Amino acid sequence: WEDPATVSLLDRNMRELEVGFVSGYLDADHDIADVGCGDGRATRRYATLVRSCVGIERSDHLRGIALAELQAEPLSNLDFRAGDVLDLGEHAGAFDLVVTERVLINLPSWEDQQRAIEQIHSALRAGGTYVMLENTEDGDRALNDLRTRVGLKPIPQHWHNLFLDW
Repeated sequence: WEDPATVSLLDRNMRELEVGFVSGYLDADHDIADVGCGDGRATRRYATLVRSCVGIERSDHLRGIALAELQAEPLSNLDFRAGDVLDLGEHAGAFDLVVTERVLINLPSWEDQQRAIEQIHSALRAGGTYVMLENTEDGDRALNDLRTRVGLKPIPQHWHNLFLDW
C-alpha cells in the first residue's frame, strides 16, 4: 500500500454505490470512523453528513494523500490519523459508527479478521453500528457465476485478499 501505483478501487461506479450505501446509515449527530480509509475520498464524503469523522489509515502514502487533500480543501469535522484495524485501543468507545471497505479481506488470516472485528466493536459506543463492506467467498462465486453466464470472464481474486467465508 506504500507503492504510489497501487489503487484499491478502479471502478468509480462501485465507489458511488458504496458511498451511497454507507451514507444511508449516517446521521448528522454521529461521530464516525472510516477504518482503512485509504486516500480518504469516501471519508471526505461521509464527513459532510456527520458531526465528526476520523479516517484511520495504516499506509503513510495513502494517509498522506488524504491529508494533502484535506489541507487543500479543509473540513472542520474531519481528521486523518495513523492507525491499524488490529489495534484501535486508543479509540475505545469513541464512535457511533465504524465503516470498513475492503479492509478485513486484506488481513492474512481468519484469526486476524476476528481480532479486527473485536477491535472495531471496542471502538463503538454502546448501541453503535459497524458497516462492513467486505468480500465473501459466496458473493465472489455468485458474481463470477453470473459473469460466466453472460459471457464475461470471472474476476480473479487478488493474491493479497482473504475473502470472508462464513
